[in-house]
Amino acid sequence: DTASMDATLDKGTLDTIYIADREVFFAAVEELGRVTRPNGGVVVCISLVICQTEWLRAFDSELWENVHDGTLAFAEPDGEATLDLGGADLYSWRRTSVPWTTT
Repeated sequence: DTASMDATLDKGTLDTIYIADREVFFAAVEELGRVTRPNGGVVVCISLVICQTEWLRAFDSELWENVHDGTLAFAEPDGEATLDLGGADLYSWRRTSVPWTTT
């Protein structure tokens, strides 16, 4: 249903879709815009495949505010990282209050 998801955690599904068919990948991201609750719903992606430029391009819409851009985002006060993603990158976006419309 439209605006029915508060949060989505993707751990490789979008990577697989991207490898199979990039147009379907961009359509899947568009679908996330439809189902994610406006004004605070989030999408978190852990990716080993898709480069930062493609992620940021896929979510480059007034529907999304970028929270994490692929760089390691968790650190102790002394600056040491507390999370090892095994070479994967972490991306996240917060859904803005802009209503979803069909394109």
